[in-house]
Amino acid sequence: MRRLLPVLLTLIAAVFAVLWQRSERRTEAVLLRVAQLERVRDNVAAPVPAAGSETAAASLPPGERIIRVPAGAPPADHVRVVDNKALDDLNATVAELRQQLAAASEDARKQNTLLASGAEEQARVVLQVEELKETVRQGKSTATSLRAELQTRTDRTASSEVSQKAMAERLAKAEAAATKMTSVGREVEDLHRRREAQIATLQRRYREVNDVYRAFLLNEQNRERAGTGNQAGDISRVQNSIQQAEDDLRQIQILNARIATLIR
Repeated sequence: MRRLLPVLLTLIAAVFAVLWQRSERRTEAVLLRVAQLERVRDNVAAPVPAAGSETAAASLPPGERIIRVPAGAPPADHVRVVDNKALDDLNATVAELRQQLAAASEDARKQNTLLASGAEEQARVVLQVEELKETVRQGKSTATSLRAELQTRTDRTASSEVSQKAMAERLAKAEAAATKMTSVGREVEDLHRRREAQIATLQRRYREVNDVYRAFLLNEQNRERAGTGNQAGDISRVQNSIQQAEDDLRQIQILNARIATLIR
């Protein structure tokens, strides 16, 4: 539609120009014809009766008149026989042409008015076209801005989704680590309890070995006084207590190593 508007405006302007030229040519032709007829009419002398010529004028044929000739002037240059009917027809033709001239002038005025209206309409349409172009330009600019804003929002959304995904992964890792730490904490706590129990057992073993060793020394002194030898049972008890203490110590070492591994 926007492509057809300049063509339509050109056609309208061309039509108005042709009508205006025709009206101008018609007006000029009528004016020329009127001027010609007026010159013909002016060259026709009006009939003027001479003094004392009523009898001569009455004797002239119908439609003829006698005009006065200045003294000393050639009569042939001033005397014309005029047909009244032809003069009336000429006057009627001039009047008709004047009417046609008035009609042509009115038509030309209307054409000029129409042409001016068409020019105003053309200017208004051109203005509307320019406004439409400006609206389209603004629409394109707005669309470009909206696309840029949409792209920015899309990028931000994508970045936000990536950030949320990373945060979710970190949260999952943190939750897994917390769960693991909870499990490790429980295991370490259990290992501590077991180590405390082993330490308590080791202390008890130490006291037992110490008691057995003291008893062994006391028995050894008594036997020396009595002249008897060492009792195999006392030595076996001491060795057994030492062996159990070593086993407890190894268990404590194993528990310490496991706790150190979990704490790392």
